[in-house]
Amino acid sequence: MNDTGIKAKELVEQVKRLKPEVEQKKKNAEMKSKKAEEEEKKAAVVLVGQIKVKDEVEVKKNYATSFLLNCDKELKEAEKFKISASQSVERLKEDNIREVGAYKQENILKMGGVDKVLQAVLLIINGKSNLSELKNTLSRPKNLKQFDLNLIETEFEK
Repeated sequence: MNDTGIKAKELVEQVKRLKPEVEQKKKNAEMKSKKAEEEEKKAAVVLVGQIKVKDEVEVKKNYATSFLLNCDKELKEAEKFKISASQSVERLKEDNIREVGAYKQENILKMGGVDKVLQAVLLIINGKSNLSELKNTLSRPKNLKQFDLNLIETEFEK
């Protein structure tokens, strides 16, 4: 045999010896490729989930912003009523208070909405809305002087 034949035969033998190693490396590469594909799919699922969460957060953020703007608007509107209520309280005369204080509880309940207003006033003034207690307080107008009208403002601002 000539040199070329010998070399070819040696190369064929070398290829036969290296073939199992190459096959094993090929299998390892295929396994790694499959594992990488699976990880890529998992990452895609996580990414989709994160996008959904981001969108939900954005919706909630927009709602909160809208809610805050609405609250500010309502607070400004309520401030007008507070000013009007304060002016009305300033104009109250002792005779007006005596008149309400003279009402019987049954009559107060029959007057559409009056009981609710009086309960609200009492609630603001001393934290309780019991009508009989309100009648007792209003029957003695001088008792009202013990209440600090700034308390009403403080309660309103809460």
